[in-house]
Amino acid sequence: MAKATLDEVTTHQKENPDSPGLKENDIAAVPQVFRAQVLGALVKTGKLKLTGGVYSAVGHTAALPPDLALRYDALKPKLDSTQPPSTGDLAKAWSMPLKDLEVQMRELGRRGLLVYIADHRYYLPTQLQTIAGIVQQMARAAPFTVREFRDKTGIGRNVAIDILEYFDGKGFTRRQDNHRVLLRDTL
Repeated sequence: MAKATLDEVTTHQKENPDSPGLKENDIAAVPQVFRAQVLGALVKTGKLKLTGGVYSAVGHTAALPPDLALRYDALKPKLDSTQPPSTGDLAKAWSMPLKDLEVQMRELGRRGLLVYIADHRYYLPTQLQTIAGIVQQMARAAPFTVREFRDKTGIGRNVAIDILEYFDGKGFTRRQDNHRVLLRDTL
């Protein structure tokens, strides 16, 4: 069953190079009753990876459709900042409907190229890791406030709160009264 599942996922990706993979219910090689167990074993042994509910071959990166690749190329330099512009600001700058831009950004997020942290707010994964490093340094010294985080990073107050709430939601930090404490070493 495991080999048939692995074959189904890799065949799907060869035939659909722009697909990020298959969801559990799309995999027919294994009866439903055993599917979660077989997929879990394949992920645990490193033969498949699970990202956002989608199973794919290790090392597979879905090719971006041309329009999405162009949008990502345009977004990357704009988002390469500790406080990137909101989706609304980007849509205005590019004279495009906000809804269309957000659809593209959500798709880039599903592919792991962007991280959604709050309404109208996306980050590059590398920028978020950089900010997480600052949080680690601050929290190791002492619990810190939003104000201290804002001052240290130069990020505006509202965006600083969005980031810290995102970190709280991921179990990276936790709010205690008006301070944040580090819960684990990695985001």
